[in-house]
Amino acid sequence: RTPLASLRLYSDLIAEEEDPANRERYARELAAQTERLGRVVANVLEVTRIERGAFTLHPRPGEIGPAVEECIDRLRPQLAAASCPIHLRVAPGLPDVAFDADAIHHVVDNLVDNAEKYSRDVPDRSISVDVAPDQGGVAITVTDRGPGMAEELVREPRAFRRGASALAPAGLGLGLFLVHRIVRGHGGAIQSTSGVGGGASVRVFLPAFYKT
Repeated sequence: RTPLASLRLYSDLIAEEEDPANRERYARELAAQTERLGRVVANVLEVTRIERGAFTLHPRPGEIGPAVEECIDRLRPQLAAASCPIHLRVAPGLPDVAFDADAIHHVVDNLVDNAEKYSRDVPDRSISVDVAPDQGGVAITVTDRGPGMAEELVREPRAFRRGASALAPAGLGLGLFLVHRIVRGHGGAIQSTSGVGGGASVRVFLPAFYKT
């Protein structure tokens, strides 16, 4: 309901606002909440497919760097509207991995969305996304500067389970569950670490593709 409430709020503000600068700001926020609502609906549909046993991946070998770049470029407008700068670093010479491009977009979307939500009340809202070679594959790491995240939410995610902390943002608890299933379906692994003084890093590992 949170995105729907925001859509109603900013629609009303746009209708009543006369200042062009404020109208533009409200319109950007409206677009950002529309994007978030689309992500919520997509997550619900994918989790429903998982529960029905109809969830399938179609991985193809290739460079994953451009796929991550495309996803981040699509997210930049909504992150800019939220005053949340994002920094992407893609290392050169990445090995090929076999991946389902649509599914990897779900992974990146949800990890960045979580990072944005968990860092709303901190001075430094910046998010870092690093794509780098790792032993036997490629690691995608999303890092925020928020209060951190409970490790069990990443290690043992369950649908509709959210953090018990009062600091946990609103949500359905589907994002990490879906990310975990997608990563495992690629033969990969996911883990999280908390930084000294706060912040969380979620690392997704995907194995390299070797021609036989």
